[in-house]
Amino acid sequence: MRDLLKLVDKRLEDQEATSFIKWLKDDSVSSHDKMALWFPCCAAFAFGFKDLNSLVFRYPEEEAAQDKFKNVINQHSLEDANHWPMYLSDLKTLGLDKTMKFSDFLKEMWSDDTVKQRWATYRFCQMAEICQDPVERYALIETIEMFGHYLFGVFKDISVQHSKETGINLKYLGQQHFDKEVGFLTNQDDDVQDEILDIELSESVKERLAVYVLEVCDMIEERWTEFFEYAQKHKPVPEGDKLAS
Repeated sequence: MRDLLKLVDKRLEDQEATSFIKWLKDDSVSSHDKMALWFPCCAAFAFGFKDLNSLVFRYPEEEAAQDKFKNVINQHSLEDANHWPMYLSDLKTLGLDKTMKFSDFLKEMWSDDTVKQRWATYRFCQMAEICQDPVERYALIETIEMFGHYLFGVFKDISVQHSKETGINLKYLGQQHFDKEVGFLTNQDDDVQDEILDIELSESVKERLAVYVLEVCDMIEERWTEFFEYAQKHKPVPEGDKLAS
């Protein structure tokens, strides 16, 4: 398993060169814009992630009671299914909780601007169904967690600057959420985690899982690129440009 997850480590090393991460680390962009411009784009996945963890990744309780690896996944999903209140809190804090017609909301959430967010949720459902074995499902979830730890570490640093500038502390994009994104499955004993990571996968299983793990990496990168594109599309128009038009 450790060898498999080295593929994820390598992909994380490549993130510094991606459009969204470079934009987040661009000193010419305000901390507010870094937090707010892309944030509505994340709604479909933030709530899809709630359902993934409460409905899809979990095993029936009677199965989890008989299998410690299934139980690890179930215990982790209890935590990750409840991050959405922090998202709503930041939506309000950032001034993005606007009133609109329900029909406009639906068009926004299911627009082409957010398709990568929705597709990731749907595809994770398919992968979870394919990966019934808890060790295989663990690899998929661990990949998501490793990327989450990286990204929310970037957000946490920006939120510190945002707090200094505004006096407002963010939750989903700040320290509170980062403390929950530890880079591995939560609510598990260290010895169980080590036991899973030390499992020697057969070459055939490793090759098959490598395809899925790298696809998870691809989908996450596509989601982040969509964040960047959404942010660029929703940048405020400078006053001079408004007058010229």
